[in-house]
Amino acid sequence: MRAGNGYRADLHEFKLTTRGTALIAAYEPVPQDLSSVGGPKDGTVYDQIVQEVDVKTGTVLFEWHSVGNIDLSESYQPLPKDSKRVYDPVHVNSIDEEPNGDLLVSARHTHTVYEIDRSTAKIKWRLGGKQSSFDSGGKKLFAWQHDARRLKDGTITLYDNAASGARPNVYSHGLKLHLERKRFGPKPKVSVVAQYEATPPVLGGTQGNVQTLAGGDVMVGWGGAIPRFTELDDQGKTTFEARFLTPGAETYRAYRMPWNATPQGRPDITIVRADGRAQVYVSWNGSTTVANWRLLAGDSAGQLRPGHSAPRTGFESAIPLPTRPRLVAVQAMDAGGRVLGTSRTIRTR
Repeated sequence: MRAGNGYRADLHEFKLTTRGTALIAAYEPVPQDLSSVGGPKDGTVYDQIVQEVDVKTGTVLFEWHSVGNIDLSESYQPLPKDSKRVYDPVHVNSIDEEPNGDLLVSARHTHTVYEIDRSTAKIKWRLGGKQSSFDSGGKKLFAWQHDARRLKDGTITLYDNAASGARPNVYSHGLKLHLERKRFGPKPKVSVVAQYEATPPVLGGTQGNVQTLAGGDVMVGWGGAIPRFTELDDQGKTTFEARFLTPGAETYRAYRMPWNATPQGRPDITIVRADGRAQVYVSWNGSTTVANWRLLAGDSAGQLRPGHSAPRTGFESAIPLPTRPRLVAVQAMDAGGRVLGTSRTIRTR
């Protein structure tokens, strides 16, 4: 999918909507005077572009630019040592559509989440950073964050990287934040509803996400060179964890999703003999709906008859052979007794 108006889409966000559109981020180098932050007058910055694009036609339905809306003074990102390199003061890394139609945009290098007005393409408020519209009680709630998402109850989740590199006694975590709607004093308050931490704690200096699951648990991808992802319940207790074993593997985001699949090929079948007994072993790589295996047995290919069934017991299931038929095959059955697939027929003797 390409961004519109001649811009090149960036990898940080591509989110499909139910309207057949996509929310896209683009990074466009543009000239800018950097003298206000100690850089050259003839410098170059990345203009962060947020678009909504019609997937079918490529028509741009909405466009917002960071240049002209976010001042260089908001950034925590140091200038590059090489003055000829492009400066990245904002670094958009997530875009989310809110229930009111406005857009929630996370900018890593300003430590800020912005709400962008859909009708005016102007910033309505800032959460975090140097110009936050919310009172956090003097605490800095997050830094170098990723993946800001608005939930149906109005809370906001995000992944707080906490640092952009190794820092002693600094750890990353997921956050759920409550934004006060009514003003009591100069600013509405923001408070932490929940915090999700790894055990043992980790520091994911880049990337990462927080996914809220239907049952209330969250899936946290710890990002970067921490190739772990963890499911935690609403009390912060780990209920599931996995990791990649490949050295140097990195993850941008990790999701837990419902998955249903029936492979195109047949189930695999073999016979294993041990201690004078024969067992049929069967598996079907990629299948998610097999509940039971039904044995077919007989002395000729045209006369196989259904035998006993055995429940699926994981990736590979074992079915004892009660008799010594000449030929066997196995049928994959779903929970309702429907045949999903049949293995090849093999000899037992």
